[in-house]
Amino acid sequence: MPDDALPQPPQKRGFDPSQSSPITPGDFFAIELDGGLALYKENANQVYVLNPSAKMMWLELEAGRSPAQAAKAISRAYEAPESVALADVTAALALWKKEGMFDPPQEPGGGAPVEKEPAAEDFTYHSERHYRMLGKKFSVAYSTPFLEMLIHPRLASPMTDPGGGDMRFHIADDKGSYRLFVDGIVTATCVRFEVIGGHFFRQLAMRLHPDRRIAATIHGAAVSRNGRTMLAPAYFGSGKSTLTAAMVKNGYKYFSDDFVPVTMGPPAEALPMPINIGLKQGSWAVLAPYYPELAGLPVNPKFDDRPAKYIRVPEDSIATAPARIDWIIFPAYRPGTRARLISQTHLQALTNLAASHSFNLSGKEGLIRIIEWIKATPSYLLEMDPLPEAMDELEKLWNS
Repeated sequence: MPDDALPQPPQKRGFDPSQSSPITPGDFFAIELDGGLALYKENANQVYVLNPSAKMMWLELEAGRSPAQAAKAISRAYEAPESVALADVTAALALWKKEGMFDPPQEPGGGAPVEKEPAAEDFTYHSERHYRMLGKKFSVAYSTPFLEMLIHPRLASPMTDPGGGDMRFHIADDKGSYRLFVDGIVTATCVRFEVIGGHFFRQLAMRLHPDRRIAATIHGAAVSRNGRTMLAPAYFGSGKSTLTAAMVKNGYKYFSDDFVPVTMGPPAEALPMPINIGLKQGSWAVLAPYYPELAGLPVNPKFDDRPAKYIRVPEDSIATAPARIDWIIFPAYRPGTRARLISQTHLQALTNLAASHSFNLSGKEGLIRIIEWIKATPSYLLEMDPLPEAMDELEKLWNS
């Protein structure tokens, strides 16, 4: 089997190789890319990226073949022992199941009566906060102190005047699920608080930029200088926010951190949404020379429940207009390594995006546009440890 094959699994995986395929044709929208496959499950708004060998497994199973039959085809194609191929197929099925690929659509079933959808005013609210961003005023009502603690520290320019605004949000805890209302209309319901936060920032971006069609909101950061813009998608703990905060202090214009709206294009543009930069504990000492005020800032949790401090970016450092994305940079904190940029293939770039929990897509069209953007934009993995070295590597890229 090739290097990209999945590792051999333990004996028990919960799938009978002789049984039929668990894949239901039509559940996924697929796009081929560099010999691999991007799968979009619309009812979950989720993207899965398969390398070439996993793609072959998927296509065999999607055609209705059993895991054992798929393993035979893969064994022939890769000239590998059938037992190894079957182990890989079984491991892939277990992984895909764990990632929710076979979960049924979230729909009411069984003929049970569907309760009336609650309205925003049906809930009581712990607080209502007022904000201003990019010249627009808005308010957010939080039903619990927990929801307020998660979202309020991220929002720039809190207002003391409780006057009118351009938009009104309500975020409610509904007995174990969360609901987001925008101007009185429910726009999202989900069971995980970090997901409702993502929906909130997406809805905020859409209303800050009503003249732009958003393909996706990306878990990442974006900065620009001299008319050139970098988008840095990243998984949690990658050093993205630390890098972004230092770049802002070095004269780069700031778009956003953690939630970057990207337009349909072409060309794909990053949209400003200047929420406060959340810095986890490991970055405080590193950034102390850049931000002496960090020592006195309060501690709040991020969505991953780790302590963080939030810094507000000065107005004169904020980007005020959309900008075409020139590079996609994937920061990766690797202790003890020298900073270096490693070019990524299109499939690697899409895989990195999916791995960093970056996608909140606008349906199938959003995925199509994101893949077109990846094909048209140079992408790099930035391995880094010392912050100054990482900054130097990016300086070289900007000056190239």
